Amino acid sequence: MRRAPLVLLALVLLLPLAQATTVSLPRWQVGDSWTYEVVGVEGDRVFATAERHVRVVAREPFTYQGASYDGVTIATWQNASDGTGFHYEDVRDAESGALLATRSDGQTLMPVEPCVELVYPIEVGGRWSGVCDMGAGEQETTYMVAGGERLSVRAGTFDTLAVDVLGSHSARIWLSDAACGKVAEFSQVNEARTYVNLTSFTCASASSPAATPTAGSSVTPGGGGATAGTPTPSLGQLPATTPTPAAATATPTPSATPSPEVPFAGAGALVAALAAAALVLRRKDS
Repeated sequence: MRRAPLVLLALVLLLPLAQATTVSLPRWQVGDSWTYEVVGVEGDRVFATAERHVRVVAREPFTYQGASYDGVTIATWQNASDGTGFHYEDVRDAESGALLATRSDGQTLMPVEPCVELVYPIEVGGRWSGVCDMGAGEQETTYMVAGGERLSVRAGTFDTLAVDVLGSHSARIWLSDAACGKVAEFSQVNEARTYVNLTSFTCASASSPAATPTAGSSVTPGGGGATAGTPTPSLGQLPATTPTPAAATATPTPSATPSPEVPFAGAGALVAALAAAALVLRRKDS
């Protein structure tokens, strides 16, 4: 059985430097794009990997029940190592980020009651809840800003805000103005954990260029682990309502989960490439 550290494609390091205190709504432009690597891990076994692509493909007026919006269409597609994949498009309001409509492969665009997920500007200590109906009934989700972290991923080094997402699933996402959105994500369903991190992006409105990751901050694909001398980080933590990830051989074990009300001070390593489609989160793409 292959051990997770032997196939992880990237490592996210927590650096004790300046941290973001706010994240603004991305100013999306046609052509902006993000590429993520994601990995699905169960116990100490990597069971699926994939590459996820996100691109702004259109910006045009959108009307719903008589109200007009500045619509931005964001396409997401993914190809997994097991041959599975998916594609969908979301239409969002350029002024608020609210979801206005969505569709999957071959389906007709389905308008939804404007659904606000991330409330901008996002600031340390922020907390809010939202109710969205994606066709399967209303679901309430709570968002809590856990704190600021500087993360190093393959796409560069970013000052981020970590946001905990608690609803039908639990997750933590790391957002940065310099990446025009999501830098990394961690989620868990039962014993299966999904790690996502940014490998490259093009964003005309990025607040500042990302720094080049320092040597030793990544794992060579198929290699024997991190470069010698690389610090051993801990897995990203979720609030106490989420099951504690099971320890894996040679895989960092998280420490006690902090209280959701206390600014997050721990999380460090997120890896790259994806889990099976059933474990992939369709939200917060930018």
